[in-house]
Amino acid sequence: MFVNFLSDGGIFILCLINIVLNETIGYSVYGTILVAIQVLIVMFFLIRNDYFRSFVLFLVFLFTALEFPADLKLRPKIYTFRTIEILNVSISTWVLIIFFVYGLIFRNGLSKLLNNISKFQIILYVLLICSILIGLSGNIFSDYAFQYFLKDVQYYLIILFSFIIFSDFGGRDIDKAIESIILYTLCSRSIVSFVGILFGALKGNYGGVSIFSYDAIDLFVVFTILAISRTNTFLKNLLIVISWILGIISNVIIQSSGKSLLLIGVVFLEIIVLVMKTRSSFLRSPLVKVFLILAIFIGLLIMYDLINTVSSKNILLSSKLYQVQTLLDLNWVRNPYNLEPSPRDRVLEIYNTYYYFIENPQFFLLGTGMGGYFKEAKYYNYSASDIGGYSTYEIKSRQFYSPHESLANVFLKFGIVGIVLYLWMLVSLLRKQRCGQDLFLKNILFFNILLFIGFSMKMAVVIGYAVYKMDSSGHYSTSSKVSRIF
Repeated sequence: MFVNFLSDGGIFILCLINIVLNETIGYSVYGTILVAIQVLIVMFFLIRNDYFRSFVLFLVFLFTALEFPADLKLRPKIYTFRTIEILNVSISTWVLIIFFVYGLIFRNGLSKLLNNISKFQIILYVLLICSILIGLSGNIFSDYAFQYFLKDVQYYLIILFSFIIFSDFGGRDIDKAIESIILYTLCSRSIVSFVGILFGALKGNYGGVSIFSYDAIDLFVVFTILAISRTNTFLKNLLIVISWILGIISNVIIQSSGKSLLLIGVVFLEIIVLVMKTRSSFLRSPLVKVFLILAIFIGLLIMYDLINTVSSKNILLSSKLYQVQTLLDLNWVRNPYNLEPSPRDRVLEIYNTYYYFIENPQFFLLGTGMGGYFKEAKYYNYSASDIGGYSTYEIKSRQFYSPHESLANVFLKFGIVGIVLYLWMLVSLLRKQRCGQDLFLKNILFFNILLFIGFSMKMAVVIGYAVYKMDSSGHYSTSSKVSRIF
């Protein structure tokens, strides 16, 4: 029966097959056939009133879909569940809207929503409504570009609809499902990327280096090692370890990013803390703990030496290492031009937004709203380009609508109120230790909000899940907690 296919093994097979298909036929018009089949499968189970299974399949197709082509310079057309559009709205968003409407009509969702509304939800809804109204007034009375207003509205509605759908499900089943889908998506992407690089099936160029693939979710490959558990089968833990190693090689060393280099340090630090805090009888001995910590440090030294060796031959890795070093130097705080172009863009976005608000103080409290922009009020970004970073419209108008990082995006769109809410969300995720979240998923939710608000449409669904977990009316289940090796 199909229900058995949605077991751990079934989800892994689904993720692996869909990622292979996305990385191959997704680069041709034949990808539309795959997307049509995916939509039909989701609708088939929804029509049969199997709402949960239909939504789980939707999440599989969404998380495994490519959002961006491997070549961010030439940007070839790709045909996936995330990129094919109807009326400028992606197929995945249309399907999410169908789930939302279905829940309101057939699952008494509106009544549930009104009966269980929390203070957090009220603040969230009021802030979104204010942001939409500010954006509309900017389009009517100012020079906002309407296409960016629609883009922002679509993005934040995805977060809102996802939050409401997850709240409707609640409990252990949806927690287990989303953890499994994210984990097996990461494992599958690690394996497929490594094999693609190994056999030279490179489809793009990034930072002067030929790469196999690019996907925002790849950044979280470093956290898969934290999903190892005593409750897992031996094969599952083996898959996690192998995928983690292959993912480090393909997505941290070969197809490097500054964020991935920083996050791998976070992972090793967390492992050391876990070893020190463990109550396991085997690891309780101070001698064993010292031995394990020494082994971790030796592993770090070996990885550091490997990264340095590879970076001498890899322009991209060498560039990203230098970016991390200059970022940690902190000289850029007074003079952001000391930074390399990629991190400099991000710092200048925050600085210029602040100084733009100084010139336009009416935006400080609630921001520029949906579709809002900032101008270069103090620092001119002479390296800003429409190749990978900004749109051609932004470069010509010098009005920047889509900051790269969460902090800059939230500050621009929602002002000081948005920043307060954003920081509260991060603190809440760090403090949620009794809500059934394991360390693997907790890291992904935290760093997704820290880094990706406003960037990835499919990761917006994960943000919606994070908001559901933080909501005071969310139905947390301690029964879904698993016992980790450490």
